[in-house]
Amino acid sequence: MLKNSHIIIDGNNLIHRHPELSRLARSDFESARHRLVSLLDGFSEANQHITVVFDGKIAGPAAQFTSSSVDVEFSPGHLSADTVIERMVTQASSAAQITVVTSDRGERDMVEVSGGNTMSCIAFIELLEDGQQERQAASTRKRAPKNTLGDLFPDAD
Repeated sequence: MLKNSHIIIDGNNLIHRHPELSRLARSDFESARHRLVSLLDGFSEANQHITVVFDGKIAGPAAQFTSSSVDVEFSPGHLSADTVIERMVTQASSAAQITVVTSDRGERDMVEVSGGNTMSCIAFIELLEDGQQERQAASTRKRAPKNTLGDLFPDAD
C-alpha cells in the first residue's frame, strides 16, 4: 500500500482509466464520480488522507458527496483540476508526503519536480482491486460459522 500520508487523485483522469467507471461515465458521469468516492472511501487507511479533485464545480444536490475519509474538491471554473493539484503540491509544507494519482504526463512531471510522488492511474486501480479482494477475503473469513461442542459431539445427549 502507499506509505505517503496524503494521496491526491485526479478524479476525472482516474474515472476515464477505470473500466467500470468509464463505462458508467458514458451514461451518467455524476454517478461515476460518486462511485469513485465510494471506492476510495473503502480503500482509505487510518494514516492516509485522500483528496480527489474533479474538474468543474457542479451545483445542486448531486454535488453532495458523503465520505468519512475522502475529501472531494472541484476546480473553480477558471482552473483545471491539474492546476489545483499542482498548487496543492507546491504549497504543501512537505511535498514528499504527497502522492498524486494521474496518468497525465505533464502533471506527473510538475509534481515530481516539486518534490512530490506520482502513481499512474493503472497502478492505483490495481491497488484498489487488490484492496477490495483482501477486504472480501477478510469478510468471508469473519463469517465462517463457529462450531459448538454440540456440533462436534451430536450424539452426546
